[in-house]
Amino acid sequence: GQEAVGGAFATSTARTVLAITLLAYVACLPEVRAAASRMMWGPGGWPASREIRTIGLAGAAAYFFETFAFSALNQAAGLIGTSALAAYSIAHNVESTVFMIAIGLSVASAVRVGSYAGQGRADEARFAAWSGLALTALIIGSIGVLLVLNGERVASVYTEDTALIARITPLLAILTIALVFDGGQVVMGHCTRALGDSWGTTLRFFLAFWGVMIPVGLYLGLATSLEEMGLFVGTGVGCGVAVLLLGLRFAALVRRMEDKTP
Repeated sequence: GQEAVGGAFATSTARTVLAITLLAYVACLPEVRAAASRMMWGPGGWPASREIRTIGLAGAAAYFFETFAFSALNQAAGLIGTSALAAYSIAHNVESTVFMIAIGLSVASAVRVGSYAGQGRADEARFAAWSGLALTALIIGSIGVLLVLNGERVASVYTEDTALIARITPLLAILTIALVFDGGQVVMGHCTRALGDSWGTTLRFFLAFWGVMIPVGLYLGLATSLEEMGLFVGTGVGCGVAVLLLGLRFAALVRRMEDKTP
C-alpha cells in the first residue's frame, strides 16, 4: 500500500475537490451571476471590493500562521519517534474535534459583537465578547475533564495498542488546558474582526503562533524529556499568549469605539 504517501494524496485530493466545489457553488449563485453580467468584479468594480479583500487576505494570513504552527509541531512529533507521532496525532485529532465547538461559539459571539457594534452599543459588544469567551472556556473545560476521566476509553477508540494507549492517556490532561486556550483564541480572534479589525488581529496571531508557540513547542518537544507532551505545552502557551494579545486588542478597539460614540 501507499501508507503515508497515500494518506497525504487522499487528503490533498479531498481538499482540492472541496475547494473547487465551493468555488463552483459560489459562482452559480444568482446574485453572483447577476453581478458578473454587469461587470467582472460586480458593482463598483475592483476598487469597491477593497474592504472585503482586506478582510479575506488578513483572515487567510492568520489561518496560514495558525495551521503552519500546528503542522510544524506535528512534524516535530515525527522527529521524536513513531510512537510519539502516533500519540500526538491521536491527541491532536481529539483536540480538533472538540475545537469545532469553539468555532461555533466564536461565530455566535462575533455575530453579537458585530451587531452591537453596528448599533454603537459598546458595553453590550464588550459583554458579548467576554461572555462568549467565558462560555467557551466553561464548555471546553468541562469536555476536557470528561476526556481526562475517560482517557483510556477515548484512546482505545483509536488503537488497541496498550503501550500507545498508556502514552496517549497523560497527554489528554495537558490537552485539556491547551484546549481551553485554543478555544479562547478563536473566540477573541472572531470578536476583534467583528469590530472591523483585520491586519491587527493577524499580527497578533503571528506573534503568538510563530513567536511563541513554535519555538516553545520545538524546544520542549525536541530538547527536553517531555517529548510530545512538550509539544502540547507549547500549544497551550502559544494559544494562551494569543488570548492575551487578542483580548488586549479587543479592549482597545472597544475603548476606541466608545471615544467615537457621541
